[in-house]
Amino acid sequence: MVNAGQAIVFSHPFDPQPPETVKVGILHSLSGTMALSSAPLVKAALMAIAEINQSGGVLGRRIEPIVEDGASDPAVFATKASRLIDQEQVSTIFGCWTSLSRKVVKEIVEARNVLLWYPMQYEGLECSPNIFYTGSCANQQVEPAVNWLLHRNRKRIFLIGSDYVFPRTLNRIIAGQLQQQGGTVAGEAYLPLGDRDFSKILQQIVYLQPEAICSTLNGESGLYFYPQFQAAGFTPAQIPIMALSMGENEFQAIGAAAIGHYASWSYFQSIDTPANQRFVENFRAYCGANSVTNDPIETAYTQIYLWKQSVETAQSFQVNKVRQAAYGQTFTAPGGLIKIATNHHVWKACRIGQYGSDGQFKIVYETDAPLPPLPWLGVETKDASRSSTVIKLLEEVSQGIHYSWQLEQKSRQLEAALHQLQEETRQRTRLEAERQRSEIALRESEERYRSIFERAVEGIFQTTLTGEYLQVNPSLVKIYGYGSAQDLIEQLQAEQLYVDPNRRQEFIRLMEEQEAISNFESQVYRKDGKVIWIAEHVRLIRDAEGHPQYYEGTVQDITERKRTELALAEANQQITRLNEQLQEENLRLGAELEITRRLQKMILPKAEELQAIPHLDIAGFMEPATEVGGDYYDVLQHNGRIKIGIGDVTGHGLESGLMMLMAQTAVQTLLTVEETNPVAYLNVINQILYKNARRMCSGKNMTLSLLDYEPLAASGRLRLSGQHEELIIVRRNGEIEQIDTLDLGFPLGLEFDISGFIAQTEVELHPGDLAVLYTDGVTEAFNSQNQPYGLERLRQVLQENRDHSAAEIQRIVVEDLLNYVGEQKVHDDITLLIIKQKDR
Repeated sequence: MVNAGQAIVFSHPFDPQPPETVKVGILHSLSGTMALSSAPLVKAALMAIAEINQSGGVLGRRIEPIVEDGASDPAVFATKASRLIDQEQVSTIFGCWTSLSRKVVKEIVEARNVLLWYPMQYEGLECSPNIFYTGSCANQQVEPAVNWLLHRNRKRIFLIGSDYVFPRTLNRIIAGQLQQQGGTVAGEAYLPLGDRDFSKILQQIVYLQPEAICSTLNGESGLYFYPQFQAAGFTPAQIPIMALSMGENEFQAIGAAAIGHYASWSYFQSIDTPANQRFVENFRAYCGANSVTNDPIETAYTQIYLWKQSVETAQSFQVNKVRQAAYGQTFTAPGGLIKIATNHHVWKACRIGQYGSDGQFKIVYETDAPLPPLPWLGVETKDASRSSTVIKLLEEVSQGIHYSWQLEQKSRQLEAALHQLQEETRQRTRLEAERQRSEIALRESEERYRSIFERAVEGIFQTTLTGEYLQVNPSLVKIYGYGSAQDLIEQLQAEQLYVDPNRRQEFIRLMEEQEAISNFESQVYRKDGKVIWIAEHVRLIRDAEGHPQYYEGTVQDITERKRTELALAEANQQITRLNEQLQEENLRLGAELEITRRLQKMILPKAEELQAIPHLDIAGFMEPATEVGGDYYDVLQHNGRIKIGIGDVTGHGLESGLMMLMAQTAVQTLLTVEETNPVAYLNVINQILYKNARRMCSGKNMTLSLLDYEPLAASGRLRLSGQHEELIIVRRNGEIEQIDTLDLGFPLGLEFDISGFIAQTEVELHPGDLAVLYTDGVTEAFNSQNQPYGLERLRQVLQENRDHSAAEIQRIVVEDLLNYVGEQKVHDDITLLIIKQKDR
């Protein structure tokens, strides 16, 4: 099994001869409103590439970065992503900031099967097989920030953001969280990217007096909000701002107006660890002494290394192999340990910082450990109570994105304008004595009305009480598909419009009862026969004597909204059904895994078998994890030969357990048929696993090392072949040797023929010497501080207790490991095999 950061230096036999370089794309905004935030991410990526090239590159190739400017325009991002793939032939792409840019690039990388590494926190509700989302999910950034505000009695929160997908979606999530936890949304406002005038929004804040503000402003807009907020008389003590999209880079550009306000991220430059201090120093050396780091910069840097490790684990640049190898990759980033989950997102911690006069954030809160990524807002946790909340949030997101409240507001304004025009016209008729003044007023009014009438996005109409059209504007002509207003007036009757004739009868009934209706939704025919959805806002107009005259109103084309609502309803039903299926599957799988756990322990060699082996004192320990893994060890005797094996199948679950059982059976069978050639031995096992994995449609593979023991006159000899964790030799005098198995084999089940990779080495055991075999469940067991047990600690415990029996050494190591882990959940099998050469 390949550890994070461990380079594999041999070439893959089935890949073509590698060129000297491998191209990667870097796609960020170097111009436009997002350049201030995005440009430093390019420098961070280039710094990581320079470091990797300096240490030998990836699989022996230097990385050649191809940098493109997305120019803060989604259309440009799409063009540049296509160019990077089609013309530059890049192996992968690192980039994008806004959700709009990511979504357009998503379609391109999915169509061409290229991986995009996206470094930003985002709204979730997406999981592409061609994107690794290395920034924070809402549950890793937003939920802790809102909780922190609520715990400080900041319950009335104003939401402000840039006007695109990420801020609107995130604010719906915040609104749902506030509703669940006793808070309220005091107000909500958005500005287009790049806008600088916050005067109207500040008037709302003055009027509403919220207790805190959550900001998802991006780009240049955020730089102008804080000074205007301060100039309006607000202080952080009165109304603190919690920034969810701006960090050190933007706050330093803002200056004094940002002091005392907060931000929520996984990383801050002020983290006081040696690893982060080195990162900050290197970044300043690379980019300039006054350069600052922030969360997106750290993530843009870190994800280059995650890609490097994945390529080296896969031993290939092929997308499907790199994707599979990325799952479970860990990396000690400047902000702490991170891990790629199988949902293409990353385990990350959350920190909240308060900006100070020194230009840095003082960390006032941080989570105890990395948080799991929940891009689907917790539905994936199989929590039925949370699923209903999430479904409600999704509905709110859909409604917010369609701006229905804005459309209604515009409709009322148009209706008011129409009413004003009619009142002025009737006044002109009654007041002939003021004819000249009335004519002037009428012309002005008609000009205003005509401007509104002609330019309105909504359709505007007047009809007789029986349904003949009197006036229509260009938008209505376009909605109904006619060539001109005159064509529509001459050819269309309202009663012919509706797909369901009963809707016209319902319309008349409501008008007679109420004289005005709002949001009357119906399916109607366009001129070309196409069916669309519309929403009508209509009222009855009477004359001065109160007699009904005509109907006037507006029409909105809501076809796309209806399609979205239908798709959302279907998705909600699918989520509910999936949640029920997952609960049933969890019960079934739990029973299967318990059986597999028992089988896994039943086939282990018994203590009496180990005691019967001459010349060697052997003790073994194996404890399956909660989710069954694929750890394997065995000690076999046949016709005087002693065969020792240890291995580890990738992943967890039933498939991993089955592959382990296949390997155990194959090892025993080959020993029985007297196979002695280590190359043939391992290659036959590999071919069995390769074929069965393909039949199971599984991507599982395993590491396996085999040892043959031969007694000598006063000592013993171990012949070692196959790739697994390092073999530890502890000599009687306390000296320690480590035998790297990387060049002795290849992971089983990945390729049909691995004979070219298999080699053998020998080591002699003298009386009192130890040979120790283990799986990564030992060295990668984490304590409550998220620190691994590690190879160094294992070596120290073995060295200090080498004079004990094998069984006592095994007991001491396992006890030390469990005490180190404490109450933390163990996520991988723990396997340990102690072999001690007896005195003759």
